[in-house]
Amino acid sequence: MQVRAWALCHNFWPYCPRAKVSQHYLSPAHKLKGFVYHPNWLHNLLISTSSAGLKVNHRKC
Repeated sequence: MQVRAWALCHNFWPYCPRAKVSQHYLSPAHKLKGFVYHPNWLHNLLISTSSAGLKVNHRKC
């Protein structure tokens, strides 16, 4: 259970600002999905896990 929790948090923690990948992506989850729900990593984690895999159009009209 602890490893699963660590892995989940690790996917949403922001990249180090000195890393080259941080110029394009905020976190591993952003790199995987291609978008973020919210700039704050904790809000992004909560929104991502509460959607339960449902696909919703997150682009603003």
